[in-house]
Amino acid sequence: MKAIFKKSSKSIWACLLAVVMAVSIIVPVSVKSAKADVVKPEKIEATGWLESAYVEWSTDYKADSYNAYVKEKDGEYVKLDDELIRHYKTDKDYYRADALGLKEGTYIMKIVPVKDGKEVASKALETEEIAVASHDRSGFAFSSDSKYKTGSGAYNDDGTLKQDAVVLYVTKDTAKTVTMTVKTDTNKTTKCVGIQSIIDALQKGKETRPVDVRIIGTVTKNDLDKISSSSEGLQVKGKSAYSDMKLTIEGVGSDACIKDFGILVRNAANVEIRNLSVLNFMDDGISIDTSNCNIWVHNLDIYYGQAGSDSDQKKGDGSIDVKKSQYCTISYNHFFDSGKCGLVDATPADSGYSDYLTYHHNWF
Repeated sequence: MKAIFKKSSKSIWACLLAVVMAVSIIVPVSVKSAKADVVKPEKIEATGWLESAYVEWSTDYKADSYNAYVKEKDGEYVKLDDELIRHYKTDKDYYRADALGLKEGTYIMKIVPVKDGKEVASKALETEEIAVASHDRSGFAFSSDSKYKTGSGAYNDDGTLKQDAVVLYVTKDTAKTVTMTVKTDTNKTTKCVGIQSIIDALQKGKETRPVDVRIIGTVTKNDLDKISSSSEGLQVKGKSAYSDMKLTIEGVGSDACIKDFGILVRNAANVEIRNLSVLNFMDDGISIDTSNCNIWVHNLDIYYGQAGSDSDQKKGDGSIDVKKSQYCTISYNHFFDSGKCGLVDATPADSGYSDYLTYHHNWF
């Protein structure tokens, strides 16, 4: 019995040793193979636009994700926010990364695959040099005679974000849940949840940081946490007449869209709205209404809105209306089949009438 036990023990230990040796051999090979399976992204397109650039590349499902970087031609790479990288599954399966807030110049973008939580630097894609142009900041929104002398919102006039700007990414999934801690009194901050609630909190007039709201994809009225304008939808309102909001609302990429609502701007200054499609808006698409200045609305695609009660409102009311506001620039907007494009009110001069308005490069 004793001899049999020893023989069995030897057999068991021999089996265990064989298993350990097999594991020690297999594991490193499998990790090495996994990394080797990741391929270098294949560039589809890399292009510069107005104070922005983007790169598109084909999908490799062996990579878990990607990191994206941008640099000036002779500068150091800066990592883009993850939200700026999107995966599209349409007729072609591809990724796109957009770099925003670039001043005019020459840039290079880099895409690095990520596997098992680590960058696979050897498989990185670097673009060729990309030329970036500046926006056309002409018109009364930038007049030296105006109150704030700029309508660039959260951006500097060279196209870069202001240093202390807060960036909020809004999608159909985050419009109700996006958060920002807003200064709402001298010694008080409030954690606000939802994009309209955040903008409402800015009305207290205590928050001094610029805010850049970046819309990604299509955001509908039902996606919002609430609307503060029963007529238009999303409301941007200052504490009192001509309040400096330092606010930009912009779309990311070429497919950003707000649907089933518009935007009301009131008592506000230094507000920029750009690079969005506006679809099926409630009353007006963009309403700049009462005690506003230094407002810049540009590079929008505006389609028709919801039918109103009047005979001339079958395609909605005004696409971009300006009432009782001054020093505004409306430029590079494309109006698609709009019923009523741009009202300018005829309020008497002693009642805060609209004046110092610039319209240029709009397509009707």
